[in-house]
Amino acid sequence: MEESFEAMKARYIKEMERMRPPAPLSPPEEKPAERPVSERISPPEGDRTDPPVPEKNAEDTGVGYLTVWAVTAQGAMPVPDAEVILSRIVGGENTLQGFGLTDSSGRTRTFALPAPSAGQSQSPSASAPYTAYDLLVRAEGFSVARYLGIPVFDGIASVQKAVLVPDAGGETAVQEFGKEAVE
Repeated sequence: MEESFEAMKARYIKEMERMRPPAPLSPPEEKPAERPVSERISPPEGDRTDPPVPEKNAEDTGVGYLTVWAVTAQGAMPVPDAEVILSRIVGGENTLQGFGLTDSSGRTRTFALPAPSAGQSQSPSASAPYTAYDLLVRAEGFSVARYLGIPVFDGIASVQKAVLVPDAGGETAVQEFGKEAVE
């Protein structure tokens, strides 16, 4: 005899509660410790809800799209509230291009980022038909993950998975992935 949907649902919920007990219904009496200012992402002056306007190079006439997806346990579990920072080299300096937090599914909003026009990839040239971005992802209890040289193409929406590893022994390590972008 097959198990009914309601029985499967109840078994699934019971198993999930065993793995992760439900949160208490009443708020905790103590306010959790706030991160020191030096460890938080601080947007540029102005409204904290406004994302930064990415700086452009002269050849950046297009727009590419990037969503970051923070996960752990080899991609089995999302990491909510992970801090995400996107940057790249503009005019010889590393510049902030976007920042944000992941939602309950471990995903950020979609960042609209400058990229060379798609038409540029139709003919041979010395420059790449994409822009390389660097990504820094950090969350409480995890090592910092740094991804270098993420390509963003004009008109293309991409998802960059960031795999976070729990801190070992309370020390925060930086894990680097990818190659540095060639200027």
